Amino acid sequence: MTTVVLYGPPRSGKTVNAEHIAKHYGCENIFDEGKEPSHRLPALLKPRTLYITNQTPEFKSHERLDLVVIEIQDALRECGLCK
Repeated sequence: MTTVVLYGPPRSGKTVNAEHIAKHYGCENIFDEGKEPSHRLPALLKPRTLYITNQTPEFKSHERLDLVVIEIQDALRECGLCK
């Protein structure tokens, strides 16, 4: 059960590509940070959820085995949406 934190600058394609990225990683839910500051994300993380944020997270994937922290351009490449 993977949890994904997708980050990148505004207007970089995070929300537009969220459903495709969520499906690629097996996430069933999408949470767009909106009003939640990124420092609160660790408390909000739930399994099989894609979290979208404009902020670079202050934590890394290796802190939890079931967590993927990935920048939008890297996610697009992994999903085959970008070369």
